[in-house]
Amino acid sequence: LNKVATDWARELVKKNQLQHSPDPWRRYKGSMLGENLAFYVGPLLTGDRLTKIWYRECERHDFNVDLQENSLHFSQLVWKG
Repeated sequence: LNKVATDWARELVKKNQLQHSPDPWRRYKGSMLGENLAFYVGPLLTGDRLTKIWYRECERHDFNVDLQENSLHFSQLVWKG
């Protein structure tokens, strides 16, 4: 999984743009994976800080609904199959 993510990050650097990977890149052991992407301009943003930003989406997450556009980063952080 780490190799797939690293390979896609390198592709993004070559393309000089931020976009989600195509579906074939996100197939892992027979499952489709989600992915969290971010673009940030400003002082240093640590992985810890970014994770907290994504986690705050839990405030608008409805735990009775499967897929929600307004909390996809949060669901990727907490989801386990």
